[in-house]
Amino acid sequence: MVETGSSLPGRTVLAALVAAWAAAGCMPDNKGVSPPSDLLHYPTAAILAPDGDHLAVANSNFDLAFNSGTLILFDLDAIANGLLPGCPDEGCEPVEESEYVLADDTVSIGSYSSFLANAPDGGRMYLTVRGNNSLTWFDVDASAAPGRRLTCFDPDDPPRSRKCDTEHTIHSGLPADPYAVTTSRATYALDGDEVDVDWIFVSSLTDSEVTVFKAEVSAETGRDLAPTHVLLEDSFPSGVSAIEAHPLIPSIFYATTRSSSALYTFGFASDPQDFDGSTRIVLGATIP
Repeated sequence: MVETGSSLPGRTVLAALVAAWAAAGCMPDNKGVSPPSDLLHYPTAAILAPDGDHLAVANSNFDLAFNSGTLILFDLDAIANGLLPGCPDEGCEPVEESEYVLADDTVSIGSYSSFLANAPDGGRMYLTVRGNNSLTWFDVDASAAPGRRLTCFDPDDPPRSRKCDTEHTIHSGLPADPYAVTTSRATYALDGDEVDVDWIFVSSLTDSEVTVFKAEVSAETGRDLAPTHVLLEDSFPSGVSAIEAHPLIPSIFYATTRSSSALYTFGFASDPQDFDGSTRIVLGATIP
C-alpha cells in the first residue's frame, strides 16, 4: 500500500544497521524470499518512460527483506483515469499500488539501487546499483506485449525469475558505490558515414571517480550495442551527485557534488578513429 513513512524506533535501528553493513561492504541479502512484483519497497529512483505513459520505479530493498530489489512499471493512464479524478480537494486515501503496477514487466535487480536514466533515443534505461556495484541496462518497448515492455534479458527466452542476465549487468570499470548516471548522444563522421554514440557517465557516491561507457548503434542490426568501458577519470571532487549535459553544446557538462557548494564544468571529447585511446575529460571552470 502507498502510505507515508513510519518513525518507529525499530525502523531507525534497522536503517542504522543496514547503513553499517553497506559501509563495511557487507550485503547479507535474504536469499530465500523473493520480492513482490507489484509493490513498492523502499523506492530510491524513478523516471518517466519515453512514451510518457509509464513510470519506472526502482525498489532498493533497503532493509534487505528480500533477495533482490525490483524495477517496476506504473501505468500512468490507469492512475490518471481511475484514481486522480475521484480525489477530493484534500487528497485521496491510500490505495493499493498493485492496481497500477504492470506486474508482468517487473524485473529483479540488485539491492541498493541509486539512479535511473533514459538513453537519448528512449530505447533503453540505465540503473546504478550499489549492492552489487553494477550498471544495469534495460531494453524498453512500452508498446510491446506484457512481459516484453521492460527486459534485461533475451525477451524470447526470459528466465523464470525475470532476473537481469550478465549481458545486461556491468561490473568492470565502475567506480566504487556507483551513484549518478547520465546519458548523452553524439554523432561522428567515420569513413564517410555518420555514427551515433551514446555516452554513459557514472559517478561514485563516495570517491572522486567518474566512469565513461559508450554504446554504439550497429549499422547492420540498427540496434544499440552493449555499453563498453572507455575511461575512468579520478580528478573530480568526491561524491559527484549529478551530471548534466549543456542543452546546446553536447561536449560541455555540469556536475554537482555532495562534498562542496559549487557547480563544476567539464569538457568531453573523443575521436571516432580511436574511441578508447582518445576519449578524455577536462575539468573546466568552478562556479562557487
